[in-house]
Amino acid sequence: MTQLCCQLKATSTATYNHDCLHELSLKVNSALYNKFIALTDHTSE
Repeated sequence: MTQLCCQLKATSTATYNHDCLHELSLKVNSALYNKFIALTDHTSE
């Protein structure tokens, strides 16, 4: 979904493209953070 968003916005202005890249980076950071928590937090297991 986000990849399609980026492809569509890439044809538009640089501002839209930047917003899309920012959104994508947030999702990646969130995923990495969640994985990090899952690896380090063994009290929940």
